[in-house]
Amino acid sequence: MSDGSTTALASPTGPPAPRVRQRLFVVGAPRSGTTLLQSLLAAHPDVASFTESHLFSRHYRPWPRLGAATLLRDPRPRLAAWRRENALDDDGDGGDGDAAVDAELDRLLAAALLRPLRGAAVGRCLLRAIDLAAQRRGRAVWVEKTPRHLLYLDWLERLAAPERRSTAVAEDSPRLDFVHVVRRGEDVVRSLHAASRSWPRPYPPAECVRRWNHDVALTLRRVGTGPGRDHLVVYEHLVASPEAVLRSLLVRLGLAWTAAVLDDYAAVAEGLVTAEETWKQDVARPIAPTGGRREEPVEGWARRVRAELYRGAEEIAASQSSTSPSPPSPGSSGAAPPRGEGAGA
Repeated sequence: MSDGSTTALASPTGPPAPRVRQRLFVVGAPRSGTTLLQSLLAAHPDVASFTESHLFSRHYRPWPRLGAATLLRDPRPRLAAWRRENALDDDGDGGDGDAAVDAELDRLLAAALLRPLRGAAVGRCLLRAIDLAAQRRGRAVWVEKTPRHLLYLDWLERLAAPERRSTAVAEDSPRLDFVHVVRRGEDVVRSLHAASRSWPRPYPPAECVRRWNHDVALTLRRVGTGPGRDHLVVYEHLVASPEAVLRSLLVRLGLAWTAAVLDDYAAVAEGLVTAEETWKQDVARPIAPTGGRREEPVEGWARRVRAELYRGAEEIAASQSSTSPSPPSPGSSGAAPPRGEGAGA
C-alpha cells in the first residue's frame, strides 16, 4: 500500500470525494489548549477532524532523538473504536477503502514476531485510515489532535514522505504540517494535575512539571530547526486575540480565512470530545483567558517550570507571525502551497 497520493473515493450518488491534500497534527503538552485549537481549525469548511485517535501513542514506542518508533501493540482494536467514536463504522461511503486498509493491516500483523519490523508499513495504513475518514466527510484537509503525538513528529515525517517512484507521485503527496500549542507552564501544571484525578493514573505535581518542561523543549527544538512545517501558537495569545492569531496561522497553513472558525467552533467541538473526557467539557465555552485552580502543594511545584522555555515560545510565535506569507487572494481556493513554503521555510 502506497502512502503517496490518496485516491478519491467513488460515490454512487454524487461526485468523488476530494483527494486529501493536507494532513495537520495539533500537538503540545496536555491541558495546553490543543482541543480548543483543534475545534477552531475543524470549523473551517475545508477541514475534517475527529476524536483523539491515539493510533500511534498507544501502540508505538517513540525514539524522538532517532526519528524512529517501534510497534509494540496491535492497533486494530483502537482503530475500530476510533471509527465507532466518529460514526465511521456505519457509514457506507468509503467502505471499500476501509476494507482495503483492514485487509492490509491483517496481512502485516499476521505474524506477531514480525510486527516490530513492519511498524512503518502499519503506520502508513493508519495514516491512510485517517485520509479515508476525511474523504467520507467530504474534506480535503484533516486535523488529528493527540497531544502525545508530539513525540512522534520526526518519525511521522519519514512515514509520510512520498514514495518518489515518479514526479507525479511526489507532487501529489499530501502536505504535512504540525501545529504546536504552548501555554504558560504554571497553568498547565495546575490544570493537568486537576484533570488527571479522573484518569486511571493521576499525575502528581512533579510529573506535571517534568512533562511540561520536556514537551515544550521538544517543541522549541522542532519549531526552531524544522523544515518549515512546524507552526507555533501560544495559548495566551490565542485567547487574547483569536482572530489575529488564527488569520496568521491559516495563512501559514495555506488555508483561506473564514469567520466560520470563530462562529462555529463551539458546535464543532461537541463532536471532537467523547462522553468520558469530562475534563474537556468547557472547550465549547466562549474564548477567554483561564488559569488552573490554585491549590497547595501544587503551587510550590508549579514554580519549577522552566520560564525561559515559555519566553522562547513567545519569541518564535512572534517571529512566525511577522514572516507569514501573503494571505490567499479573494476568491482563491485556499489550496495548500507546496511543502516547505511558509514561515521558517
